[in-house]
Amino acid sequence: MVLFYQTLVPYFNHAEDIKMAKKKAGGTHTTLIGCAQSVVDELNKLPDGVIKSYSPGRITDPARSGSSRHLTFVHTAVGIEMKICGDGVQIVTVHTDNRRQMIEQIKKSKKLRRFNFNERDRTPR
Repeated sequence: MVLFYQTLVPYFNHAEDIKMAKKKAGGTHTTLIGCAQSVVDELNKLPDGVIKSYSPGRITDPARSGSSRHLTFVHTAVGIEMKICGDGVQIVTVHTDNRRQMIEQIKKSKKLRRFNFNERDRTPR
């Protein structure tokens, strides 16, 4: 009985983690490339109120060769569009009113220190 309990406890804790992680997720695309998964993990660690939701987008093949990872923050009318390049290219849209706070906390993340960060603006004028 104890062995059975020890086997199930990690499963249920993991299931709770998945439920909490998807609390802020939206959209119809649910697949994330490896690099994007690292970034989304950091988004889920942000305190409540920093982001409203995020939505994983399309995945394409990398245009660049090499092993460098890039994360470009594109300022939009609804928040930030993150273009994540590494083992593929994926767009993740983040709905937020606290753009600067979100970007600073993502850039400070130890888990993402191998990324090169860039910023662009695409807000309507």
